[in-house]
Amino acid sequence: MTALWRVLAGSLLAVMIAGCGPDLKAENASLKKQVTDAQAQNGDLKGQVETLTKENASLKKQVADLQAKLKPAAKPVAKKKI
Repeated sequence: MTALWRVLAGSLLAVMIAGCGPDLKAENASLKKQVTDAQAQNGDLKGQVETLTKENASLKKQVADLQAKLKPAAKPVAKKKI
């Protein structure tokens, strides 16, 4: 009797797994597309980071140049009174 229950349980499990096959294939295909899209987006974002990093460096240089222009070149030497 126990062997009969094992056969029935195994058969039920096999039917359940076989019934989920098409759903799993569709979900797998969907996930593969999501991974491909995420990889493409990752590449785009890396390019944006690189561009923004270069722009940031350029702006920092401009700020440094402008700050250098604002500083007085040198203090004038005071004349000695005789």
